[in-house]
Formats: sequence, structure tokens, C-alpha cells
Amino acid sequence: MFLLYVIVGQLVFFLLLPVLLLHPKLRDGFLFRCGRLPADWPGGRAAPVVWFHGASAGDLLALEPLMSRVAESLPAARLVVTTVTNSGYQVARRGLAGGPAYGYAPYDVTWAVDAFVRAIKPTLLVLEYSELWPALIHRVKRSGAAVVLVNGRFSEHNVWRYRLLYRLIGNPLRLLDRLCVRDEQEAARARSIGAEPERIVVTGNTKFDAVGTITADAPAVETLRRELGLAADDTVWLAGSTHDRENDMVLEVFARLRHEFTGLRLVIAPRYLEQVSLIKSLAEQRGLGWSLRSRPGRRQPVIILDSVGELRLAYHLAAVV
Repeated sequence: MFLLYVIVGQLVFFLLLPVLLLHPKLRDGFLFRCGRLPADWPGGRAAPVVWFHGASAGDLLALEPLMSRVAESLPAARLVVTTVTNSGYQVARRGLAGGPAYGYAPYDVTWAVDAFVRAIKPTLLVLEYSELWPALIHRVKRSGAAVVLVNGRFSEHNVWRYRLLYRLIGNPLRLLDRLCVRDEQEAARARSIGAEPERIVVTGNTKFDAVGTITADAPAVETLRRELGLAADDTVWLAGSTHDRENDMVLEVFARLRHEFTGLRLVIAPRYLEQVSLIKSLAEQRGLGWSLRSRPGRRQPVIILDSVGELRLAYHLAAVV
């Protein structure tokens, strides 16, 4: 069944080749993603090698507490980080706990993944959220490494899609050594999709662990407060790493609460910066003024955090998250 995914994956890759080469948000790192890696990457051979993978900036920041723990408990280990988006790459380049080597993730075609596995020689692959790339998981497992998913999430709207796809190509969840999910609901969905029950562990969300482990830099927090146009007596609701549907729900609730709590301000940080235009539109539909972190303006009830790497610091401004 996996052979079907390999064949279709190759066809889709070549069909999408013009988009991958020309789209401004996809073309960066093209040869790297194809497995044309620098001779010295990732460098510094050590055993074990722990490979962390997250799609975007928010995913990497959610993984950072784990990176820190691994670096502390296994000081000889080599950490490697890969990501899909340009924002994730920028976060990795600025530095993450453990000082990992970093780069773009391979396209999920076997020949690209094999090049990465040969270069990295992982002992363990840690995937974040819903980054269940079948070729990546299959090839890493074939190399003898363990594979773990953390902060696992399966949208209830997509459960039927997972079931259908996995009937056709084989179920990558059954290759995972551990499937760490946020709550019991996610555990139930994982079981319904076909994950081995004994491998599922409810661990919570490391994104909140990341906030709890950061010592606030008071001057930096106050600078951010000022630059966002927040007053000391404002009650700040911070909605972090939101998705499309969540943006709509958050703004609807906020619009209602503003009638009763006039000092309430909303800082909303979309998971993907492409959602910024949608958030502006949703706010305007509800008569809510907005401002951007990147272009401060008049004091507004809604502040859109359209920057990379500031979310954790912004949490220190919030009364409600």
C-alpha cells in the first residue's frame, strides 16, 4: 500500500514542480528540500542524534522545551531541526535551545527523504502537531530510528479523510513508537484512525510548557506593551497560534465581551501569517478596529501579532489566554 503513496507522490511532485520553483513562499531552499545537502550538513557527528521537525515558527517554539530538556539530559547528543515554512526557518536561524543544526524539511518523496536520513543518521525523530508525512516516517523507521509525535492533534472534521487515506496507503500511525496527544479527545480520535492504543500517551501541550519555562525580561515585556499600544490597566486576552476557524470564533466572542468589558483588548497571533488579511476582514465585519504589530497605528481593540518569534514574550502581557 505504501508503494501507491510513493508512486502518486512522485507524480504530484513533478506536476507541482513549476509552483515549487516559482512561488515566492515555496521556492526558498528548493535544492535543499530535494536532498541536495551541503557536504558538512548537519555536521558534528554524535550519538544519539535527535531530529526535531515542526512545520512553522509556532511549531518549533512549541518543541523548544523538549529540545532544552534533551540538551540538558543528553549533553553529548546532536540536535537537528527541520521546518517547512520560511517563518520557521527564520526562528531556527535566530537560535533555539540546544543550538541545533537547522534546515528546511525534505519533500515527502522517498529519494529526498533518504538523502536526509543518510546525512542526519537519526536515533530519534520527533514530529510536532500533525506532521505525519508517510514517506518521512517510513524511511526513518526503516533506518532503525524511533519516531515520536508530540502535541498530536487530529481535527474531528478530518478524521474520515485520515481513515480513507490510510486505507489506501497504509497507516503511518502504526509505525510511531509513541503518540503523545494533548487530551483524551485527541487520544480517542487517534484510536479511531487506527493508532495502537498502548502507544498513545496524553501529555498536554508543550506550547504552554514553553511559556511557563521562560523567565520574563521585564524591560522587554514593557517595551512590547508600549509598542503594541497597550496601557498598564488594559485587560489583555491573547489568542496564540490560531487557525482560520478559531480566528472567527475568537473575534465573535471578543466582540460580545467588549460590550461588558470595555477595557478588554485582544492580541491575536495567527499560526500562519497568511491569515492576517482574513483576521482584518473578520474584525471589520464586527465593527472592530485593528492594528498590526509590524505597523503600529492608533490604539485599537484588536492587535494582530504579525511578527515571528514574539508570541512567548507576548504571553506575559496577557490576563487571559
